[in-house]
Amino acid sequence: MRSLLAAAMIAMAGQAAAECFTRTYSDAHLATTPNQTVRSISVLFGPHGDPAQAKASVVFRDSAELWKIGVYCSAGGLPYDPDAPRWCGVECDGGTFTVRERGADTILLTTGRGFDVGTACAETDTEETRRVADRGAATTVFRLDRADRSACR
Repeated sequence: MRSLLAAAMIAMAGQAAAECFTRTYSDAHLATTPNQTVRSISVLFGPHGDPAQAKASVVFRDSAELWKIGVYCSAGGLPYDPDAPRWCGVECDGGTFTVRERGADTILLTTGRGFDVGTACAETDTEETRRVADRGAATTVFRLDRADRSACR
């Protein structure tokens, strides 16, 4: 079983190890979860061979527009707790999420207060961000499945 930590170690050794995880929710699923704001979400870890970087892409249920953000991530669990989730954050207090493996090809992406996609560190009124989080929820969890790198837009 290949883990995110193993992929990060491979990337640190100089080999490109980009990993894509994605999920698109059906209209039927969205009909049963009216507080869910996200129609599709993907995360590409190590897009440039750097395990400390990831790119999140989101399409919200109310629009077809694709929103993206680059994030910085820990390489995996802490040395004293290898089962700790990988932590990822958006600059300028744009929020955080954690990633925990659930089998060889599935991850759980969890966010408390959400994270922003769009323009990090927006400095003008014309720059937009949107928050990835379910309406009214203390925690939002997305189950994402491994996919070919091309699936991470």
